[in-house]
Amino acid sequence: MNKKYILTNEIKEYHGYILHRIERVSDNLIGGWIENENNLSQCGDCFVYGNGQVCGNGIVCGNGQVCGNGRVYENGQVYGNGIVCGNGRVYGNGQVCGNGRVCGNGRLTTDIVNLTGLLFPISIVDNGLSIGCRWFTFTQIKKLTNKQIAEIDNKALQFKKQFGPTIKQLLKALGKI
Repeated sequence: MNKKYILTNEIKEYHGYILHRIERVSDNLIGGWIENENNLSQCGDCFVYGNGQVCGNGIVCGNGQVCGNGRVYENGQVYGNGIVCGNGRVYGNGQVCGNGRVCGNGRLTTDIVNLTGLLFPISIVDNGLSIGCRWFTFTQIKKLTNKQIAEIDNKALQFKKQFGPTIKQLLKALGKI
């Protein structure tokens, strides 16, 4: 099997882990950081970009992506079309899969609800939720006005009208609001 990426000679220490910068073989794109080849599959289109880091027993496979300052560690997993971006973190036994996303300052340990197949995919995690790739704390989401929602995207207000009551009931059922 041909390698999709290689470990470069550039290394750094992160919380006791020695991380290696990666480089994609097909186009020499300099990627993010992994502890070892067990963290990032050589199969599929998965990749770690920018300052993204994967270490410990963290795994990225399938079409999973880690970008920005995203981190996957402990037993965290990103697979399917899952994305960890911004300052998102996946750790513990957290999994981002399907079309799930952890963005902004999102944190995921073990509890996650993914709503996919919508105009804006929604991921509800232990300290907030992402709608599309916008991150909100539960306090922020309760305070959003219709004007603020309309400024996010021209279809966001219609999305709120259509799915807002269901999302609110789900958040209440999960004890988040």
